[in-house]
Amino acid sequence: MSGGDGPRVRILVALFPPAWRVRYADEFGALLADTGPSGWAMLDVLAAALGAWLRPPARLHDRAGRMRATVGVTLCAWTVLAAGAVLFAKLTTDGAAHGSGRGGGWYDVFVGGACVSVLAISVAWLPLVVAIARRARQHGRVAALLAAPVVLPLPFLVAAAASAAWAPRSAPPGAGVAAPVFVLLAGLGVAIAAGCGAGPALALARTRPDGPVRLTVAVAASACATAAMAVAATASVAYQVARAAAAPAGLTVYGLAMAAALAVAAVSGVRGLRAVQLDRSACAG
Repeated sequence: MSGGDGPRVRILVALFPPAWRVRYADEFGALLADTGPSGWAMLDVLAAALGAWLRPPARLHDRAGRMRATVGVTLCAWTVLAAGAVLFAKLTTDGAAHGSGRGGGWYDVFVGGACVSVLAISVAWLPLVVAIARRARQHGRVAALLAAPVVLPLPFLVAAAASAAWAPRSAPPGAGVAAPVFVLLAGLGVAIAAGCGAGPALALARTRPDGPVRLTVAVAASACATAAMAVAATASVAYQVARAAAAPAGLTVYGLAMAAALAVAAVSGVRGLRAVQLDRSACAG
């Protein structure tokens, strides 16, 4: 696309997947610039973009690349979801007994969904980590990217320890740190969680380990991890609603953040599963 295209045209074209833009961005951008995107036309473009994400044309990219992208994107979204789950668990265990009373069953569902999700994401990534580590010697920065989940949490742990050490001594047991400090720590934790997922995802994209079976298992396990985390997130919201007479102030923000991460993981998962299906059809043919 040329720099003279209007910002609205560039935004509409950017809604489509990268592989689609490589092939069609110039022609589609020129068409929109000539016709002028009206209200109804913009709705048509949004529908077409959603369709391109959910059912991308197989000719636009290799299926293995699509599966690798799905596994990487799902991991990034999953780490954000995991950070939200840890935040929820921290708040509930510090605030009240969670195993009994109203909402106790929902908490059990949350714990079960989170555990299944951790197991599924481990099944998806452990074989890939081994394959990536074998190729790390040929790629200088791959080892650093692969170590991100180990290295990045260290600043958060230091900040959390420092904030706990500086907490007022007069605070009652279990009161924790002040609310502003907790919000800052929560934001830092979510950002670090996203970085922990982005590191291995970038390492996967750079090394491109082969093995259709390994990628197929990774895509399927990632989809299972997303589904299990969706159950855990839903149960956590239901727990908060059941325990509180009125919805907590941060529940809406928490729910929207979890829903956004789940939507990203779900869309990428659908595309990856479709690539698996096309790969099987190609092998059968």
